[in-house]
Amino acid sequence: AGRRCRAGVTMIARPAAATSAASATAAMGGVLAASSSFLFGSRALLSHRACDHSWSSPSTPRAAVAVASRSLWLHGQQCRSIWKPWKRTAEQDELTAECNLQPPEHRPVLKMDLDRCIGVGGRKLSVQPLQAFGLRIQDKFCTDLQSHMVQMEVHELLTKYGYSLPDDSTPVYTMSSLREVTAMPKSANTVRCCGARNSQYHPARDADQVAPWGHGESFDVSKVPPKLRSILESIQKSPLFALGKPRTISINKRQNSFFKLDPHINDLDDGENVFTLNLNSNSVYTFTPPGKFQREDPVQCATRSWSDKDIDVLLRHRSLMLTSGSSRREWRHAVRSGVQVQLDDGADAICDWWGTTRNLVRRSPEKITIIFGFGRTDAETARNDAATAVHPAYDSIGRW
Repeated sequence: AGRRCRAGVTMIARPAAATSAASATAAMGGVLAASSSFLFGSRALLSHRACDHSWSSPSTPRAAVAVASRSLWLHGQQCRSIWKPWKRTAEQDELTAECNLQPPEHRPVLKMDLDRCIGVGGRKLSVQPLQAFGLRIQDKFCTDLQSHMVQMEVHELLTKYGYSLPDDSTPVYTMSSLREVTAMPKSANTVRCCGARNSQYHPARDADQVAPWGHGESFDVSKVPPKLRSILESIQKSPLFALGKPRTISINKRQNSFFKLDPHINDLDDGENVFTLNLNSNSVYTFTPPGKFQREDPVQCATRSWSDKDIDVLLRHRSLMLTSGSSRREWRHAVRSGVQVQLDDGADAICDWWGTTRNLVRRSPEKITIIFGFGRTDAETARNDAATAVHPAYDSIGRW
């Protein structure tokens, strides 16, 4: 449009010197009728270009160009109303039955996932095994402001619905500069909140201590507090993950840098896809393969892990971890008890180690983890139902 306007002005600006300002204005009116579909009434653009010396012949009076540009701008002001803003109709907002915005599978393994995962002993992992493992890491999933608002809500929920887990007698281990390990007694300080009644941890729990959103098939999104629900919806609507309906939310707060978590598999009723949002502290999660543990001595587990095949995953503050597939159903996840080391400034700190004890990750005094569980997508459920009908031994979570 700018080129057409420029050509029109140049054509009018080249008459002989005897051409008056009035005739130039009249000629411009003829061009306006032919080029009105290209004009948007931009006063600044037209005024600047019409007064440019390169647009007019040396014999053309500046007054003629000024009058022409003024007429062109006024015409644009009068025609501006014909450019109506486009508005979407209600019919255009409706999605057809064939339209499916849900991704068919989780995003592929990226460099970010490889950078956060390492085998015990420092061995590197490749893309194919990690892809089959079903583990994904999403750094900085939420903003600092979202993290702060969610934590305010979490503390209110823990005060109202939280319960303390039994004290864990497993100590934290102190490592000297000579790598001599000694036990330091330290009791666990963990508070938990969830929508399911769990007699394993708290046999005397009252009904009002259960979070209102429920668990499993009875999970009710409308009863999740707004800040926590915004994180839930951000995960569910993300194009990076293929998820079904939400099934659970549980909150764990650990203090005094004691983050120990025994190897376990989450309740299968939590869903096929389980997310862990890590807040307030960096942390190392360890995945250990199924079967008997290679090591069971607490000191050996703290300093060498449960087996040589374990996989360490580094989660930073505000990182999100997805476990699905074999990392969800078969491998157990845990957090080692930690080692206390002396820093360069003489202060003591409790640390995780990532891959080897040379890679120390300092813990903060407090850590909050929020667990979100989601079921399968409709397509996955249909495939699983078909496999169950053909092979009755194929169970509800997709394994023999």
